[in-house]
Amino acid sequence: MTKVILFFFMAWSAPLLAQQTTGKSAYLFTYFTGKGTDAESIRFALSKDGYNFKALHNNMPVLSSAQISSTGGVRDPHILRGEDGRTFYMVATDMNVAKNGWNPNHAMVLLKSKDLINWSSNIVNIPALFPELSAVTKVWAPQTIYDVKKGKYMIYWSMSFGKDPIKIYYAYAKSDFSGLETTPKQLFFSPDNTSCLDGDLIFKDGKYHLFMKATGKTPGIKQAISDQLTEGYVLIDKRLEQTEQDVEGSGVFKLNNSDTWILMYDLYRTGKYQFTKSKDLVNFSAIDNEVSMDFLPRHGTVIAITAKEEQSLRNKWEQKLNKTESAAVINVDLNGEIGEMKPIWAWFGYDEPNYTYMKDGKKLLSEIAALSPVPVYVRAHNLLTSGDGTPALKWGSTNIYTEDAQGNPIYNYKIVDSIFDTYIKRGMKPLAQIGFMPEALSTHPQPYQHQWKPGMSYNTIETGWAYPPKDYGKWAELVYQWVKHCVSRYGKAEVESWYWEVWNEANGAYWKGTQAEFFKLYDYAADGLKRALPTAKIGGPNVTGGGMKYLDAFIRHCLRDTNYATGKIGAPLDLLLFHAKGSPRVVDGNVVMNIRQQLRNIADNFKVIGAYPELKGIPVVLGESDPEGCAACGMSTNPENAYRNGTLYSSYTAAAFARKYLLADLYDKNLIGAVSWSFEFEDQPWFAGFRDLATNGVDKPVLNVFRMYGMMHGKRVKAESNRMYSLKSVLDSSIRSGQTDIGVMASKAAQTAGVMVWNYHDEDVTGKPEVVTVNISAIPGRTFSFTEYRIDDKHSNSYELWKKLGSPQNPTAAQIAQLEKGGQLQSIGKTLKRTAVDGNFTVNISLPRQGVSLLKLDW
Repeated sequence: MTKVILFFFMAWSAPLLAQQTTGKSAYLFTYFTGKGTDAESIRFALSKDGYNFKALHNNMPVLSSAQISSTGGVRDPHILRGEDGRTFYMVATDMNVAKNGWNPNHAMVLLKSKDLINWSSNIVNIPALFPELSAVTKVWAPQTIYDVKKGKYMIYWSMSFGKDPIKIYYAYAKSDFSGLETTPKQLFFSPDNTSCLDGDLIFKDGKYHLFMKATGKTPGIKQAISDQLTEGYVLIDKRLEQTEQDVEGSGVFKLNNSDTWILMYDLYRTGKYQFTKSKDLVNFSAIDNEVSMDFLPRHGTVIAITAKEEQSLRNKWEQKLNKTESAAVINVDLNGEIGEMKPIWAWFGYDEPNYTYMKDGKKLLSEIAALSPVPVYVRAHNLLTSGDGTPALKWGSTNIYTEDAQGNPIYNYKIVDSIFDTYIKRGMKPLAQIGFMPEALSTHPQPYQHQWKPGMSYNTIETGWAYPPKDYGKWAELVYQWVKHCVSRYGKAEVESWYWEVWNEANGAYWKGTQAEFFKLYDYAADGLKRALPTAKIGGPNVTGGGMKYLDAFIRHCLRDTNYATGKIGAPLDLLLFHAKGSPRVVDGNVVMNIRQQLRNIADNFKVIGAYPELKGIPVVLGESDPEGCAACGMSTNPENAYRNGTLYSSYTAAAFARKYLLADLYDKNLIGAVSWSFEFEDQPWFAGFRDLATNGVDKPVLNVFRMYGMMHGKRVKAESNRMYSLKSVLDSSIRSGQTDIGVMASKAAQTAGVMVWNYHDEDVTGKPEVVTVNISAIPGRTFSFTEYRIDDKHSNSYELWKKLGSPQNPTAAQIAQLEKGGQLQSIGKTLKRTAVDGNFTVNISLPRQGVSLLKLDW
């Protein structure tokens, strides 16, 4: 009897043996990256701690999709260590969305390896193998688990037929893992018969936990639990993801020598990946700040590996690729007009409006106004916030509205006038934000002024200013009186040239009301504005990144719903605004940017707008468009923000703005502005790593990119570089492969041309300067003046100069003067006379990594 019990115990312990983390010292992450060229391919990344992952093979495929799949693409790879501890099994969706779209797919790929390097593969086509399933339209996200009772590997996957809900099926693999030997059966039965997909099975404490993406009334990552592998799953109707964004592709793994489990999932609409942790597989907490990746994964899985396996993978895939990068060649055709050189860059914004009329604020505004050939638009928060005008980080006030003891409005325009006066005197124009809620109008007035400091939770800022008004009529009247006052002070024609918008990020931390309450807030604000000035231009909703559903609902409200203020159908909508942000991380001590995320934010919102034919041609403004989200978070609390002081910020800005133009072209959008949410922070430490254009009155390198853009006007002309990542590639995988992005953008006006060239990479590491050959054709006339302006470690760089001075926090007057000069845009050498041969001119420049050059021609 003892022997029988022992045998029973060993049999049920067997599946745990291969999956134990004891003796493992690292982690292998297998994933794909998107739907572009080579993106639908299997990639590997390694981690020592399960939190910080670094891509192998320069984030390039480790297996050829063309060789292992029927479509030329694979997605959703899942990897499993076999029960012998030495064999590895991997399965993936056989699907090429880049080539075939989301058309029906019928197959999965089964792979097997003894060393994680060499893999055998087989294609399993479901309708070909099982004719009774010939109507199948989706075969998605296969995974593998070992069935102890049967002594076989079970494969389970998402499958559907026509428009039927997606369901999770299973079948047993052949002993050599070359195919399936049993007919697929349904594994999980949804209580409401809605779709369930992307299953991931975990065995813990005698129970099987099936994690999945459930749809239905409350969609999200949920789990069903059973004490049998192939039946009896009961759904636990609790969302496990720690985000409001749409998610898919859940994967669970256990940390080595720990009782902590990691649940990760794909925030597929915004290009992010989130990790959460749990001790019980029931309660999860987000660990965003603990996780870093130098790649952008889609739907992958993680297993624990040994030190020997880790080293084998490194030996194979960490070889230095692209040792000799291809020489950069740029061709510019000044006759090849492709569109207007709209000054979309001439828009700036900030949280703290009271900095506007302070010493360094006025100085910086004067410089911004001077660099632009057109009026610069300025957006600021807190224009209606109550207070005495004392600034603080992420805070400002104008006290424009108070009430007397009887509740009658009192209007005081002194502070808000001083803000707008500062703009108007410099030829600038407000992108006037109607917000936030005055204390006397707030439904929850106390506490009112927040005490947020860098490092504190964003929830700290959500005080009385963020709530709806207690009286929408008074809210509308406030807007009416303010606009009427502006017309009286600045003139009707001037105010007609402004733009007005309501609130900020109502889908995030800045609005404590419901969506319907925000629409009501907008309707009443627009009604007040249009009563004061019918020709005034107003829009919204300035949703934060990932707010496409909110944007869509806002558009539908403005076009088709009953107006809360007027009772009529529709609300005024003269422009649309949304935000787009990146997401830098620190990986192995280096900042790694995420330009892809920012650009995908833009593309996703453009798609929403494009669904409404009646909005064709409507002006679009990126109300905030930045490398990340918190301008007032310095690098002492957020080390990933160290990029802000040096040339990584400036080269990122050059590379990102060029793609904004391309996205507007691709989606045929009337993009008129992209607000850089970056200004200055008065009386803060020198180079503290805030997202600002200047520090203590000294310009930072990034401001010089805008000086360069200020010299580019007229038409955008055809410019190509053999080293510039395609827009599709950036949207799929960012700029993280072995070679840098040596990109170009060019313009031509009546008597001048500008060619901007940058040498950018997401990863902030040093690299040798590269020779870039620039060929310019169709130059009018024979002779012209030629100037090269440069931003790098030696030019237009006050930060590097400040470090050479010893990084003084109390610089002398002479040092400040030196820093001010060093912060201006500088040229390499003098302006020279050049000769065009048959309209052609060639120049070679040496451009350092993260450097930016502007080649200016005048004739």
